[in-house]
Amino acid sequence: MTYGTQYNPFFEITVTYDPNGKADSFSPLGESGTVGGGGGVSENSRMKNSLKYGNTYELESHDKINYAVINQFGNSAGTSHGNGYTTQLGYESSSFGVQLAYDRFFDSVKSGTAAPGNPLANDTIAVSLYNTQAVLLTGRWMPTKDLKIIGGMEWYQLQPSSSRSIDYHSIYDQTVFGGVATSALKPGFKQDNYVYYLGANFDFAQRVPALAGLTTSIGYYLTKADAIDGPTVSTNSQGKIDTWTAMVDYKLNKRFDTYLAYTTNHFSGDKYPSASNYTNVTSYGAGLRMKF
Repeated sequence: MTYGTQYNPFFEITVTYDPNGKADSFSPLGESGTVGGGGGVSENSRMKNSLKYGNTYELESHDKINYAVINQFGNSAGTSHGNGYTTQLGYESSSFGVQLAYDRFFDSVKSGTAAPGNPLANDTIAVSLYNTQAVLLTGRWMPTKDLKIIGGMEWYQLQPSSSRSIDYHSIYDQTVFGGVATSALKPGFKQDNYVYYLGANFDFAQRVPALAGLTTSIGYYLTKADAIDGPTVSTNSQGKIDTWTAMVDYKLNKRFDTYLAYTTNHFSGDKYPSASNYTNVTSYGAGLRMKF
């Protein structure tokens, strides 16, 4: 049992169950805490003032069943308002694994950029409130020792916050514009969001020992936002992003590795109008990483 600021199990699962290793600049699960750990709100990737119990049960076959539950007292801004919890259940063997998690948060704080053009907004942040619930299901399969196939899906729903507004003059050591956080959605409205992904990685060392340390991976990710639904329907919040990512990584030693990466994103739907957004965004990257 542990207490303090701890990673949401959603975050910990996607670290392992992402075909591209949750790469910060190339995987949607690494780029965004919203879908890569927070279940709809990035700030919930790390749960402050949280109490967690987790354990693993080993079977006679040496397969393992893991389970965990974590409760956050308050929200990411403090213990005065809100709360949240996440539960996790999983099964792991040498060739197969599956993880399932559910979380629920109330009065979650989501920070953003204050309205442009208002001089009073300078050096401040805007804050909104949500209730959220989310489900994450992931799986991996190793048909051979050199090939690992990984996939998953996530659903999260944004809902009106339990409190219509909360006075926040300062959070995260930043001044809050207007001194108040309000619900981002009106009563009766909600928005469903989905993430689907599938990919694989390949370890060359299993076939060619001289290539020890060389791996490659590829993955496809679909990030989809439905229209905000309620007494009326707002389609300008509806859109999707199709992402393809490929990486080659070479581990030089225990501390250093080098990589080449490619990702391309296609944006569509009313949420990403072509008049003000790029329809296609492609990135290339190369780097040397050191583990501390």
